[in-house]
Amino acid sequence: MIVDVLPCFIARLDNFGLVGGFVAAFAFAKSQLLVMCLYALLIVSSVLLPLLYAKYLFLLIFPVVQEVIFIFLNKDYLL
Repeated sequence: MIVDVLPCFIARLDNFGLVGGFVAAFAFAKSQLLVMCLYALLIVSSVLLPLLYAKYLFLLIFPVVQEVIFIFLNKDYLL
């Protein structure tokens, strides 16, 4: 998430360049460490639990969780 999603969000909002985007992403992740761990846990649980118990439920849950996490990341970064 820190290496691929956050620099893309930051690049769309603030033009820091390539290295600046990564530096800003790691600085944001360092300041929001607990929240990032929670998001990672949500992603893992949205993948593993549906695949263990109901294979087709994964197709519904994973995109919804990803979208919610992206929205919250965007809001957290803007504030």
